[in-house]
Amino acid sequence: MKLLKTAILMAMMLMIAAPFATAGACGADCKEACCEKADIVVYGSARHRLEIDGKSFDKDANMDWMQYMRTRLGVKASRGNSGMVFEVQDSRVLGDTPGTLNGTFTNGNSFENFYYDGPYKNIGGYANDFGVRQAYLWHNPCEKGSIKVGRFGVNMHNQRLVGEVNWDQVGRTTEGLMFKRSLNDNVSIIGGALQIAEQNFDNGDDNATDPMFYMLDLNLSEQNVDFFMYLLSGGSDLFFDSDYSAGRSDDVSLMTFGAYSSREFGSNLFYDAMVAMQTGTYEEWATGGDTTDLSGMMLNLEVGMNMESGTTVSALVDYTTGDDSTTDEYEAFNNLLYTGHKWNGYMDFFNGSYGNGDNGLTDIAVRVAHPINETLWVKADAHMFSSTEEYADGKSSIGNELDITLVKKAGSMKIKGGLSFFMANEDWAGADAATAKWAFLQSSFGF
Repeated sequence: MKLLKTAILMAMMLMIAAPFATAGACGADCKEACCEKADIVVYGSARHRLEIDGKSFDKDANMDWMQYMRTRLGVKASRGNSGMVFEVQDSRVLGDTPGTLNGTFTNGNSFENFYYDGPYKNIGGYANDFGVRQAYLWHNPCEKGSIKVGRFGVNMHNQRLVGEVNWDQVGRTTEGLMFKRSLNDNVSIIGGALQIAEQNFDNGDDNATDPMFYMLDLNLSEQNVDFFMYLLSGGSDLFFDSDYSAGRSDDVSLMTFGAYSSREFGSNLFYDAMVAMQTGTYEEWATGGDTTDLSGMMLNLEVGMNMESGTTVSALVDYTTGDDSTTDEYEAFNNLLYTGHKWNGYMDFFNGSYGNGDNGLTDIAVRVAHPINETLWVKADAHMFSSTEEYADGKSSIGNELDITLVKKAGSMKIKGGLSFFMANEDWAGADAATAKWAFLQSSFGF
């Protein structure tokens, strides 16, 4: 099966090379370009965030205060039509095994070891960590084509299915290959083969394969429409368990296909829309290879208005199917590599591969953003959550969330603060559930 994976990657390379070879702008002689002086750019960012967490629904629980620091430093080097990017990141919880006090240099990983004691490092972004965030090569073999290979962040469309999750303390990066090819002024193709993990083992007759994520996107720029296909394949428990436990599936083939469009219309109206369908199978080795059919549907639609005052008002519907327990098929929609914080409330109650477990999620929201002056903005999002499938007999209402955010630009620094409340339905959170509260204050600088 590793040979099959290699063959697929080679086939993709040939597909890329074929249109490049006929483009007429890819000379074989690079003597002049190779003698050019390298262009080197250094960039970086630093971000500090204080979070006050009272999301437990327990009225007697103390508010938990935690400080996070994330620092990134990178270099971009290019010469001619080729280049590289190398970026390191330091991500830490302030006060967690500080190196200046315990005699170590690297700050340790005590939070990870104490709470998880396993291989899932930086789930939720809590463990202190220093390492390489991005390291990749890029090459533009012709004017209309580009390719990159290595470790990099990926944002597709509105990040509803594929995103970097920049809010997170660590952020998501992927490893593999991506290419882009413009066929003409209106049509372009983006493709990729991303490796989720390297299993590096042979389990004989089970034909285990490494988890892979394949992408193909067709963009029609004049029509403001993208048609896309994503394929998740191989052994990938992390994609099928929001609590990161094993056992959901050991071998999956999940195809996601759909369309995305975003545009302004009229004098001051806009919309951002995505629809996606899923189909596939997963095989559970633990039960002797039982195979279950997969399906699912997602609708993400935001419609709004930009007023002359600078105020923006919009309405959002985000819908994913849940599993109907009376059928043999598993119908809950898998969110893939999505940026949940952007869509389903800032308190992050619904961020798993399955945002609300097997039940699916329906999120109806109203959003308002208003500029108080040139350097200060206020935003408010009001969400009404319910499960698509009933979580109890006749029960589907989950609760309401209110997110209020202030954004201040102070010179080269951006300061953000927010306060959120979640008023849960007692059928979902319990009869004694108190209003959950959460707040943050964040300062960031970049160059």
